[in-house]
Amino acid sequence: MKKLTIRGVLLFAYCIPYGFLLMYNDFNNRSALEYVGIMIVPLILICLCIMTNNIGIGIIGNIITFSISYLCISNVVTERWSLYFKPFFPRDILIFISAILVLVEILLWTFIERGRGN
Repeated sequence: MKKLTIRGVLLFAYCIPYGFLLMYNDFNNRSALEYVGIMIVPLILICLCIMTNNIGIGIIGNIITFSISYLCISNVVTERWSLYFKPFFPRDILIFISAILVLVEILLWTFIERGRGN
């Protein structure tokens, strides 16, 4: 039961559209500082997944958060968004941010696994 609860909480935490929140805060506040703050949360989540041996939940969670972010951006993007994020489209930036995040998560996973001695 405890393992099921941990998985449910992790999946629920991944339902937050982190990529969309990054871009939304950047657009509204004209500050890229939120990128650092909001990027820390998914890294903490993947650490929790690794420490509790739920790496599959981390993979599924990344897919969920990317999908929700993509849907949010698809429904919110206006001409102003496209001009603000020029020369790229907002969806392209989301894909880039997600790819960078996954690479950092893989490096983090490798680092933690080496630290465990596995």
